[in-house]
Amino acid sequence: MARSCSCSRPTAIAISASSCPPTGARSARSGSSPFRNATAGAGGRQAAEARGETKTAAATETEATRTARASAAASGAEARRHRRMMRSAIALVVVAWFATRAAADDKKQADVHVKQGVVYFKAQQYDDAIAEFKKAYELDKQSKTLFNIANVYYQKGDFQSAVDFFQQYLGVDPDGPFAKQALEFSADAKRALAEQAAQQKAAAAAARVKQAEAFAQTGSWRSAGDEYRGAADVSGEPEYLIAAGDAYRKQPVLDKARDAYRAYLDKVPAGEHSDRVRADLAAVTSEIDKAQAVCAREWRPGRNHSPCP
Repeated sequence: MARSCSCSRPTAIAISASSCPPTGARSARSGSSPFRNATAGAGGRQAAEARGETKTAAATETEATRTARASAAASGAEARRHRRMMRSAIALVVVAWFATRAAADDKKQADVHVKQGVVYFKAQQYDDAIAEFKKAYELDKQSKTLFNIANVYYQKGDFQSAVDFFQQYLGVDPDGPFAKQALEFSADAKRALAEQAAQQKAAAAAARVKQAEAFAQTGSWRSAGDEYRGAADVSGEPEYLIAAGDAYRKQPVLDKARDAYRAYLDKVPAGEHSDRVRADLAAVTSEIDKAQAVCAREWRPGRNHSPCP
């Protein structure tokens, strides 16, 4: 007897019992088997894990590659920096070598100038000796060269320049081998400068006195008084003030005579000629007072060319 099965086929077709698939087979074909589902799930997870491992491996490889590249780049930068440092060090060594050689050449050339300066000094060609010593000092800053320059100026008679270079030497090498001599020579040069200044003043004063005497011979007493007063200012000699006062008094230029006598007494209030000058000052002052009194009585606006002094 034939039986119908409940397989998922159209019901219009009859299927024998032997032709119906078993229940398990139907379940397997329909995909609802627990074993198949478990197997499929396990396989999917394994595939996913495999894909994840592949991605992880790829990521790890990529990170390793980046690390390797960064390390290589850092190593390259370090190598380049090292090469730059080496080149700089080599350049410094070369510069130092040239500087040392140049300094040695300058020293040799300076020695040549010093020797030539000594030759000129012995021949009393002082200007040439100074020029050679200065060239030597420009090439090689030796303090003893400054002492040589100062010494030549001293021998030449240019005491101000000698003092300047002695002081410069002492400023550079205050405890040097020539310090004591520099101090002694500098002090002596300063004394010589003072003597020179006094001589120059005396010469200038003598010239003005000579001119004053020439004016006096022609009766130009005011001009003579001006020259005597100038001689006193130049030389500092108070006696010329007496001569100036006497010349002004003869003109007469009484106010200038009074000023000259007063200037003398300010300098020499108790000297050999002080009493005589004091008497002359009193006389001149009296004459000025009388002249002012007369002028005050006689002067009228419009009648005189100028008011009383």
